Amino acid sequence: MLWVNLIMDTLASLALATEPPREDLLLRPPQDKDEYIVSKKMWKHIFGQAVIQCILVFLLMFYGEWFLPEDGSGSRILTNPEDDSYVISGRLYKANGEEDYVENQKDPDIGPSRHFTYLFNIFVILQLFNEWNSRKIFDEMNICGGIGQSFMFLIIWIVEFILQIVMV
Repeated sequence: MLWVNLIMDTLASLALATEPPREDLLLRPPQDKDEYIVSKKMWKHIFGQAVIQCILVFLLMFYGEWFLPEDGSGSRILTNPEDDSYVISGRLYKANGEEDYVENQKDPDIGPSRHFTYLFNIFVILQLFNEWNSRKIFDEMNICGGIGQSFMFLIIWIVEFILQIVMV
């Protein structure tokens, strides 16, 4: 949880705050005092990103054992016995309340499932790429525009990415 909090709050804020002002932002007229702080465009981006992330995370959570790759060594008892190339479900119980991974969790020959490791890693990668999307708030299509002037943003983002790889 600490790592997620760091990348979503502290390091993301630091990365975005170190961006130098761009000429197009300086030429924008000031906002009226009656306008909302979070504009309609911002709500669109927030909800759009949230919907995409929820769909991907729920897809990985509930159907990941059918398409997330496994090492294929055959040393694990898998959800699909005919094919040992997919991960074991890491969920303890199925949606109907039946046990799913409870038995396997206690078996030392099987070990922990990589299912939730995939889930966490994909969630973190989505957050890292959301930092890139957060750089553009006026419906610009090129999220990489002006990245050459954002040296600190790149350094912080690369450090976050490397730390995620090392931790996993």
